Amino acid sequence: MGDTLTTILVLIGVSIVAAALRARRKDRCMKWFDGLPVTLHGLEPEPISGNLEVESNAYIVTYSDSNRPQANEIFYATEWASMMWLERMATGLDVKQAKARTKRFQKAVKPGLLNRLARNIRILLNSAKDTVLEILSALMAATRKAAPMKRMGDDAAMLDKIKKEGGENLTAYAHEPVWERYRGQNVILEALNGSGLAFEGVLVEYSQTYILLFDSGQEGRDVLVRRDQATVRHILR
Repeated sequence: MGDTLTTILVLIGVSIVAAALRARRKDRCMKWFDGLPVTLHGLEPEPISGNLEVESNAYIVTYSDSNRPQANEIFYATEWASMMWLERMATGLDVKQAKARTKRFQKAVKPGLLNRLARNIRILLNSAKDTVLEILSALMAATRKAAPMKRMGDDAAMLDKIKKEGGENLTAYAHEPVWERYRGQNVILEALNGSGLAFEGVLVEYSQTYILLFDSGQEGRDVLVRRDQATVRHILR
């Protein structure tokens, strides 16, 4: 009885901590644009511009266009999936924003000891998550032929739930070792699925859902591209 009660309490504690972390977690690439003016592509037929607020499960856009009937709009995570890429003009930042951008950029591509340690820990955890999901997917595939249809559906639903609770779109690996080597260097993103997107810029950061480039194009844009729309294909000398 005592062991059972302890197990239940541990599970409750872990669930509470996990829920608290999910409620506060934001995509590490999207956080670079929190509170800043951006132009969004894919949410509507034409690009929309406004100030972006990033939450853990939603995104708030305060529109720049005064002719729009609403001053702002909330896009929830499922709706935000149609946002293919966004851009921010680095030249349009004020002095404080430009200074913060430069500081974060240097910190990202030339991290100090503590930042390197924190990133290595995150890489380890992301790699572990990737491995667990790969194992689960392999086990599901191995048991499909033998399992009844209802059980297969239940297992597939459980795997989808696990993936969603990861907090990100699991269409790609959380850790890309080859990309780690080229952070801070000029790269070219190549379009996937015929999306037609192509960007050149400095690879600053990536998450399981997005790729972040600085100084893209002659205009010096900072761009954020979904990983299901484009991927790093070339490293420039």
